[in-house]
Amino acid sequence: MPDENIGGQTLHELTISNREKLRITGVVHVASFDEHQVCLETEVGLLTIEGEDFHITTVDLDRGDLQLEGLITALEYSPVDRARDRRQKERGFLARIFR
Repeated sequence: MPDENIGGQTLHELTISNREKLRITGVVHVASFDEHQVCLETEVGLLTIEGEDFHITTVDLDRGDLQLEGLITALEYSPVDRARDRRQKERGFLARIFR
């Protein structure tokens, strides 16, 4: 699938197959990951995925692609501003540490 964008912004797409396979485009950053929860920053905000036995099978942040396998039980988006604020706070914190 070719990278698509509108106004310089990569499109965000999410495809779920049988609640067991998930393909996401427009991924900017993997904030956290374990076998029950994945938190991602996407082009449209923070995305939290909950479930069981998660395994990330493919991740390419340069292209913004991520593929995940496991039983998906919930998806939740948070506003874009919260995602940007969180990333700016992380950068600020790290900048203060390495002064």
